[in-house]
Amino acid sequence: MVNGATDTAVISTDQRGIVTSWNSGAGCILGWSEPEMLGKSLGRIFADGDGQARLSRKMEDAIAHGTGGGEEGWRVRKDGSRFWWY
Repeated sequence: MVNGATDTAVISTDQRGIVTSWNSGAGCILGWSEPEMLGKSLGRIFADGDGQARLSRKMEDAIAHGTGGGEEGWRVRKDGSRFWWY
């Protein structure tokens, strides 16, 4: 069911922000296929130029406070285009 959701990105990472699952919706929205993202840092989707640092801060917050994922902000697709993630 999760992989069939093509209009919603469902992405899982480990504690370092390395992608462990990537549904077809994430592929439709962001442009990378699951094989292209598995084992890679999710930092590549952040459009502000400090993707890895921003991802690290988000992961620390998630571990410390049980939050994370889905925050609004600019993201970047595989083709380099930017979009507002909400």
